[in-house]
Amino acid sequence: MIIEETSSFVAVENNVIIGFANLIPRGEGGGELDLLHVSPDHHRMGVGKALVTVVEERACADSMFQLWADASLLAAPLLESLGYEVVERYVKSVNNVTFQNTWLLKVLSDQFTSAQKR
Repeated sequence: MIIEETSSFVAVENNVIIGFANLIPRGEGGGELDLLHVSPDHHRMGVGKALVTVVEERACADSMFQLWADASLLAAPLLESLGYEVVERYVKSVNNVTFQNTWLLKVLSDQFTSAQKR
């Protein structure tokens, strides 16, 4: 079951959740950075970057060499600044509501090699 395989990470400040992200294994050395969210009051304070970093570290520790992300318009620029490459920009529809999303990919092979040396 996918829930059993998912790793969740939570950012907390003063006993209040200010952000979270998931890592979902997708097989064959790949994973997905999923549900990255940071409280609006904590945008542009390094919380998103810290969450992405811990997800990438776990992915490397779990022998994943690439991460996919299906990102919103808010999250895509952060991921691009952290080395993720745009694969496709598209319009997503959920319950008859449409919005723009972006598929991004980051190859972690260099990070994976560094993590294995530790």
